[in-house]
Amino acid sequence: MIDAKGLFQYEEPLIQIVGNTTRKIWDIEGFTSWASLGRSVRVVRSLETRTVRRQRTGKDEVETSDWIWVTTLSKKEASTEAIIELGHDRWLVENKAINEMVTYWHADHLYHHHPTAIVAFWLTLMFVLNLFRAFVYLNIKPELRAKHTHLYFATLISSSFYEGMYPKIPP
Repeated sequence: MIDAKGLFQYEEPLIQIVGNTTRKIWDIEGFTSWASLGRSVRVVRSLETRTVRRQRTGKDEVETSDWIWVTTLSKKEASTEAIIELGHDRWLVENKAINEMVTYWHADHLYHHHPTAIVAFWLTLMFVLNLFRAFVYLNIKPELRAKHTHLYFATLISSSFYEGMYPKIPP
């Protein structure tokens, strides 16, 4: 990574404007400094600048983010834009999927800490979550989906399981 940072100053960046964000992009292949990997890597850097209006003060401020991604994908396998998009989308996985699983699907504690058990737990949870989402999108009409959250449908499903476990009390 240090050798890539040193080379960026000698390379002319590609300038790209996406919405209100200006990107200076560097994309260099052939780094072999990660010896334990056993193959060369590619380093993509995106220095992003955008102007944002602060709600509290009403003033415009310039925000700068310096993103650096290391990948084994060649330029033929994935374009520079694809690497940047994948790098940014990684945060969607972290913020949306993982946060949702911890907050709403009780994935905040593992009951067995063997590495295989941890992988099995996460894969099972992801499978169940995807199965649930497929059920909601494929079996519930759009009009009804628009009125309710996924949590609402999950609560309905889980309550139907509990309903069958307890006998009904006659009036």
